Parts: sequence; structure tokens; C-alpha cells
Amino acid sequence: MYEVDPDTGRNDSAGDVLVLRVFGPTAALRDATVGLASTHHTLRLNSAEDGRLATASAGCAASSVEAGRDCPTIACSAGCSGSGGGMGVSREAYMAWVEQQAKGRFERVHGEIVPMSPELIAHARLKAAIWLALHTAIEAAGLSTFEALPDGVTIQAGDGSDYEPDVVVAGGEPVPGNSIAVPTPVIVVEVLCRTAKVDTTQKLIDYFTIPSVVHYLVASVDQQKIVHHHRLDDARIMTAIVTEGEIDLAPPGIKIAIAPLYRRII
Repeated sequence: MYEVDPDTGRNDSAGDVLVLRVFGPTAALRDATVGLASTHHTLRLNSAEDGRLATASAGCAASSVEAGRDCPTIACSAGCSGSGGGMGVSREAYMAWVEQQAKGRFERVHGEIVPMSPELIAHARLKAAIWLALHTAIEAAGLSTFEALPDGVTIQAGDGSDYEPDVVVAGGEPVPGNSIAVPTPVIVVEVLCRTAKVDTTQKLIDYFTIPSVVHYLVASVDQQKIVHHHRLDDARIMTAIVTEGEIDLAPPGIKIAIAPLYRRII
């Protein structure tokens, strides 16, 4: 996996190329595509024009250019002779690549590596307030088998996705300090930002594929509102829009008041 510097066209990654994601002008892309060879790789580009350039630079057939979410994706197999179709990045390859990155945060969404955007101060304040409320409630209740963790930890959803939610409450045995992923998340929290559509659609589905997840909270930044998705005993998902009062989270058996969370936000 290569992330290319938009100014120099260079990268600092080592090993086989899995994904080449280019953020920048065509000059960087032109340099970056030199030497792409036998490994299967995906080029995430900025425009259709860049797509045509990469097709020529990497020697890919025009038929291998496919529509991406925001821009074309070029998938090349050995010798750039494949029919396209793209190849998702495996969890093992993704985790190894992430460990090599000196900066930036990423998620893997259905096999595609997605960079996370910088956060607004309001976003940071709200997720910190939610973490503190959950941590305080767990400590006050003496729940030694539950732990509130801030952002940065990974939630593995199926084989294809590795998310970094804003707050996680883990249950069961304490998570080892040298771990990256939380094996048994019980509460997952996302604060809405530019990825609002993903948070309210794809992540809603993916998080509840994890058997241990009981609560998924989606908090708004621009108004006092938290959407609470709750897995019932019969496996149905109940959704409540909470704008005042308390949110009942059982398990683990705690409640958090919503108004204090927004005291410095709106």
C-alpha cells in the first residue's frame, strides 16, 4: 500500500503494492505509476482525467477503468492484463500497512482503505464528553468487566471492515495493552461529521453484525441529539431519538444524561 505525497510523488512504504492512493496533481501520479508491475493493485484517483493518465502510465487496458465512489478506480492484475474488478485489501495486509504509517488515521471499509478527515473542535469536545460520561458511570457502578475506551482503537466488523469509532465500551476480559482491536465491544459511539452517511447506514449494519454489540450511539454536533440503536433480546434493533433526559444502556447497566454532554458544544 502506497500513499503518495502530492508534492513529491514519493512514498515511504515498503513491501508489495496493494493499494496506491494518490492525493494530488497529475505530476505526482505520473511519478507514482512508474514501475508498477506484477502485484495486484488499485489506484484511487482524483478525476477521470487522472484515470486516463494512470491507465497509460501503468500500461492498463482502458477497460480496467471503473467508477469509484468519487472518482475512477483502476484495478490491474499481473501485467495489467486483467479485466478489472478490484481486489479488497485483507485485514492482515491493512494492519501491517497501518503500522508503517508515520501519520494519518485510516479505516478499512469493505476492503478499501479510507483516510479519516481532520476533526472540528466541536467534534473532539463531544466525543471526549461522551467518553468521560461513560467512564464515570462505569466506575461509579463498579463494573470491573467493562471499560470505556477513547478513539484510536479498532473494531473489526466481519472480514472486510476495520473501523475506528469515537468511543467504545468493551466488555468481558480486559483488553491487553498491546492490542489494537477490541474483541467484544458492547457500546459503540460515532460523532457525526463528514462521514455522516457512512455512520448512519453502512456502519449501522456492520456494527450489529458483531454479536457483542448491544448499543450504537450516533451523536449530532450541531444540535442536542443522540440516536440510540439498541439490540433487543429477540435480536430486533430498536431506534430512539434522544434529545433530553437520560440514555439507558443495559448492558452494562448504566445511564448517561444527554444535556451535560452538550454543555460546551452548542
